[in-house]
Amino acid sequence: MSYAASVYLNGTLVAEHEGGHTPFTMDVCAVLLPGARNLLAVRVYRRPWYRHGPTGPAAISCRTELPHKPVDYWPYAGITRGVFIEATAQVTVSKLVTSARHGRLAAAAVVFNHGAGPARRRLVLDPGAGTGGAPVSRDLVLAPGAVGVVSADLPIPGARPWSPADPRLYRLTARLAADGPGAGGAADSLAVRYGMRAVEVAGSRLCLNGEPVFLKGLNWHEETPERGRAMRRPDYDQILDTAADLGVNFLRSCGYTRHPDFYRAADERGLLICDETDNFWVESGQQRIQSRYGLSAALVAAMVWNQVNHPCVILWSLHNESETTDRGTYRTWISQLRAAAGIDPQHRPVTWASSTSWDPAFDLADVIGFNEYFGYFYGSDPDLGRTLDAVHRQYPGSPILITENGSYADPGRHGSPAQAGTEEWQADKLRQHWRQVTTRAGHMAGYTYWLLKDYKQRMNYNHNLNGISAMGLITFDGRRRTAYNTFRDSQNPPG
Repeated sequence: MSYAASVYLNGTLVAEHEGGHTPFTMDVCAVLLPGARNLLAVRVYRRPWYRHGPTGPAAISCRTELPHKPVDYWPYAGITRGVFIEATAQVTVSKLVTSARHGRLAAAAVVFNHGAGPARRRLVLDPGAGTGGAPVSRDLVLAPGAVGVVSADLPIPGARPWSPADPRLYRLTARLAADGPGAGGAADSLAVRYGMRAVEVAGSRLCLNGEPVFLKGLNWHEETPERGRAMRRPDYDQILDTAADLGVNFLRSCGYTRHPDFYRAADERGLLICDETDNFWVESGQQRIQSRYGLSAALVAAMVWNQVNHPCVILWSLHNESETTDRGTYRTWISQLRAAAGIDPQHRPVTWASSTSWDPAFDLADVIGFNEYFGYFYGSDPDLGRTLDAVHRQYPGSPILITENGSYADPGRHGSPAQAGTEEWQADKLRQHWRQVTTRAGHMAGYTYWLLKDYKQRMNYNHNLNGISAMGLITFDGRRRTAYNTFRDSQNPPG
């Protein structure tokens, strides 16, 4: 629900949620009318981003919201993702959390007793067909209204590592039955897909399953011209088909988390993902507010909790281009966000998309990530190589990821590579920056181009293009620019 939602059932407020891209659930048993008609109502609120007057548009901000001011994408509103009602047993498995690597599966089941009395249950955890692992059982007793976590460390000697070349998925199932003789079959069950793989930083390289990996990546916005952000599984398949045609192994979910269907599709395709929260252009004042208010850290924790089982997700990104001028405030805020990501049992590397290559908190990152636009917004194209060398000298034990780089091309405009705004100019800049990154592959995690497709934005520019940002390899209406072939032909560095 974008941006905030108040949920009512039969006239009673049952939940409130803040954050435009984060799934949430609530228990409505207390106000549900069994066997009768029930009325579910949702109030969705999004702050207007501008007020218009005789002197033109003026931005509207909010001290606590994220983003707190207009940012560089379209502020879709309403219910843009699925809503469903789930009936469960009174004692239910509400969540499964997995961490699988090196032939073992660490599994945790969250069990909730919604009943009025104590519950004795036996939980069976089955690591799934093809893993070579055997089910294990655990007994538990839960007081009324209590939540318990049942953990197990299971050998899975037959499981094969998940990788882009072999995206092998397995199915963990938790079955819950009443304990004791004659208890019968399963009273409740929950299953989740998982992959066995290890992501870590080794020296100045990002490694997948013990081998260095170079990320040839793209940024993308979740929208279609026809349906905006209310996308469907075929829309995500089309994104991934295009990524495959471009030889891409990596996508960054810039600015906000995506629909669950996207992560499921990426798991199946073997595409690597950097997930990111709505901490977008957060200024120093808002960082101080968020250090008390807590929404920015809560969004990071929700991102990890919701995507924890997806092997495709290999990096957590804490923010995009937030202000770094108040060093103390910024480092405190980054430390809080990093701590929130610490709930990940897989200990994925943490990064963010800094607006500067001299971020004062880079020592807190596992992978140094920054957006760079040398030769476009500032400096010259060759400045990138010199900057990468300087950052590597300062942080020799950290891989560097270019989280954004790109330039625009007026739709259908052709000419010399030296002529700004032509498709040839955009392609030549891409070629130059790719070369400077890949010749330093020994300490680079990868390069992420800005961006796959043109997108709608609500900032005060590109009015001549109906507010479309024209920086994509593909135009908003689906036409490939010259840079598309340039990027497709750009080969990853060896090993």
